[in-house]
Amino acid sequence: MIMIINKGIGLVIVSILLSIRMPIAWAADDLTLPEIQVTGDSDSWRQSLSPMVSETRETTLKKGKKVIVIDASAAPVAPTNNYRYQFARTPGIMVSEVNNESFASMSVRGLGDPHESQNLLFVADGVPLAADMYGYGANYYQPPAEWIERTEFFRGGAGLLYGPMPSGAVSYQLRKPKIGEGFKLWSGFRNGTYNSNTYSLGTQIPVSGKDSILVEAQSRSSDGFRQSNSRYNIGQARMNWLHAFRRGETLSLSAHVYGSKHGEPGGLASPAVDRTLTTTPNDRLELGRNFGSLEYRNERSPGLLLTSQLYGGGFTRDSYRQNLGSATQFGGTPNAPSNTIQKQSFYTLASDTRIKWDHAFLAERNTLSSGVLLYAVDSPFIQEQGSSADASSGTAQKNIDRKTRTVSLFLEERFEWGNTSITPGIRIENIYQSIRENLNSGSVVPLRNTSEWVHVPLFGLGVEQKLDSQHEAYLNLSQSYRPMAFQDTVPLNNGDLISEDLKPANAWTLEAGIRDRLSERLTWDVSAFLISYSDQFGRVGNILQNTGAAIHQGLEAAYDLEIFRGSMDLHWVGNLTALHARFKEGSLSGKTPQYAPKWLIKNGLYSNLTNRAKASLLHTFVSDHFGDDGNSSNRRIPSYRVLDFTIDAKIPRTSITVFAGVFNLLDESYFSRVRSNGIEPAMPRNFSIGLSAGI
Repeated sequence: MIMIINKGIGLVIVSILLSIRMPIAWAADDLTLPEIQVTGDSDSWRQSLSPMVSETRETTLKKGKKVIVIDASAAPVAPTNNYRYQFARTPGIMVSEVNNESFASMSVRGLGDPHESQNLLFVADGVPLAADMYGYGANYYQPPAEWIERTEFFRGGAGLLYGPMPSGAVSYQLRKPKIGEGFKLWSGFRNGTYNSNTYSLGTQIPVSGKDSILVEAQSRSSDGFRQSNSRYNIGQARMNWLHAFRRGETLSLSAHVYGSKHGEPGGLASPAVDRTLTTTPNDRLELGRNFGSLEYRNERSPGLLLTSQLYGGGFTRDSYRQNLGSATQFGGTPNAPSNTIQKQSFYTLASDTRIKWDHAFLAERNTLSSGVLLYAVDSPFIQEQGSSADASSGTAQKNIDRKTRTVSLFLEERFEWGNTSITPGIRIENIYQSIRENLNSGSVVPLRNTSEWVHVPLFGLGVEQKLDSQHEAYLNLSQSYRPMAFQDTVPLNNGDLISEDLKPANAWTLEAGIRDRLSERLTWDVSAFLISYSDQFGRVGNILQNTGAAIHQGLEAAYDLEIFRGSMDLHWVGNLTALHARFKEGSLSGKTPQYAPKWLIKNGLYSNLTNRAKASLLHTFVSDHFGDDGNSSNRRIPSYRVLDFTIDAKIPRTSITVFAGVFNLLDESYFSRVRSNGIEPAMPRNFSIGLSAGI
């Protein structure tokens, strides 16, 4: 596998490995690199921009892994659905922009179709956001940016920590109530182009000296920039109650409700046509999510942390799409007097128990991180044929019962000798899936009634070496996978067939890098990576099957440079990914995987004016690439660059903060998403302005 690496990448990895030497002094356990001493808000803001990462009080181990942390306080908060802005400081994540906010669409280093981010795992406070992260990994829901305090993005080792997806895991940490703090109330609103409106309200209520409740609610709506049918309406609320038994022992209860309706204006046949054109005036999507969790946390004993979380709820996805009739599929306007209605429900019950334990065994110091996940989802699927283009119900065509049951065990043990740490890990996934077709009108094969147990062992190894007080090297070799989803095993389109020997897709990731803090004013993290991704899912004619293997290799870097410090701090922060990806086996051999640009560059200026105002000017560049694995000419996505400007400021002697933003500042006409129904144009230049206040 190493022979595949080009010479430049190979030299980087070899030099990093040769630079690792046995230490002569002990380094502090909790730090990846020495942290800047925080003495005030300005120092805290400076540190929040750095790509350096440190261990936290959570159960996840970070040493020897590629981890990027995003502190939400570093920049003004942008509209929730602007993921390009939200992940501007995260190297490798490419956003396939969906402007009507019906779902998040992202991919990493060219691994798989970004549609619904089905190759990337999202969790919020430990709860997976996908409808079914094993059977239907679609991410239709993301928490509002205003609720997020911190985001951690795990690459190497993510499959061992959280479970499936070859691209890694994004972990959101939401705002929580605080014991001992008084009553708080805050609200805000934002208005923008295309009649975009966001209204937020939140409160923290101290019930007693040991109890506190946090409640937040938000509504969002917009007409969208298309001529019609691009409007969305979203309403959601959450509650989090925290009870402290005694010091270091807590119990928290949370509940979240969410509902949304989205128009789907359709794809365009060519980038040359009017980007505001609507081609599917009757298509729509409706989503609902009601979830809750109960978490017990115990860290009373020094060096020991136990967390146990029970969570569950329901998620619904209902789509209403007009049938094509005689229209062409790519960019055509459907003309059939009927529609296809799909109603999917997902009922989840799961528990996740984890332990982190510092102890002594074979090394100067060890840290054990282990856990067990029990995960169950029941997912009925109903498809109907409507008698009009915008029907809400119709004649039953398909009725399918789907079930997922998993028992997952993971174990990591970090051995530390002075400045060296070695972390081997293993995760064993035991996945049971069953599918029973009760009805499938028009099917050419007998109704399917199948069930299968799949056992997937995953392995990983992380090595980290502190070279001196400023330099640190890391090496990670980790395995991950993508399980067979429901749509991979049961064809939802008449005439489709499924290969009888389908296997889960598997990936091996090798990454080596150096993190460096040359001074308080310059930090950077650079690495070389090699990914072998085999048994990918795809289509050959009307047969759904494993299509082959691809090699993804490249360089990645992130940096933070302080230009000057004073009454106004100014930083230049950025990251880049240089990627070379090719299929090496199967019918697609020699072609470039979809959404795998050679260059992904994100950089910009961040400023802080005496903690009274913050501003950012961000630049995103994506080189040309393809929107399918077959490299079809009509799926080519030309290169584009986008500028975004944001600012927020506190009004003196008040608790009011005003903010404003201009997104796609130069009004670039581009698109970053193309599917079988055509090109989805990205938003033109748009504005946003608002304020927030609290007591």
